[in-house]
Amino acid sequence: MLGAQIPAHVLHKLNPAGGSVFNSDELKAILFPKHRDLVNSPTGYFLNFLNNPHLSTKIEIFWRRLFLSREDLAFAYSIATHSPWLYLYYPVRVKDLLGRYMHKTWRMWRGDPDMVAVVGHQDKLQRWLEQA
Repeated sequence: MLGAQIPAHVLHKLNPAGGSVFNSDELKAILFPKHRDLVNSPTGYFLNFLNNPHLSTKIEIFWRRLFLSREDLAFAYSIATHSPWLYLYYPVRVKDLLGRYMHKTWRMWRGDPDMVAVVGHQDKLQRWLEQA
């Protein structure tokens, strides 16, 4: 894209499956997003939730992300694992997740073209990174 000469062995390591994974428009959309506020939203869990066709798996993903283990919740909110106050952070987590993802999830389910494009690019990038 920038005209840099990249050695063939480096390109091969970046693309082990062969062929071009991303076209130039996709690369530009990933590197220079039009709507930067949408880019941070898709996580691996979010993408797995959206892409999984089975309702039971979606419920499981949702449940595990909402109700973290004691250790993960303590780490997320910087509180001691053995603190009696730890359980009060589950409602805080619900509020945080709703505030962080509700608007973007709603846009995705409504079929907002900008949100669908961002999630699609992030999904493709995530799959490519997991492949290596």
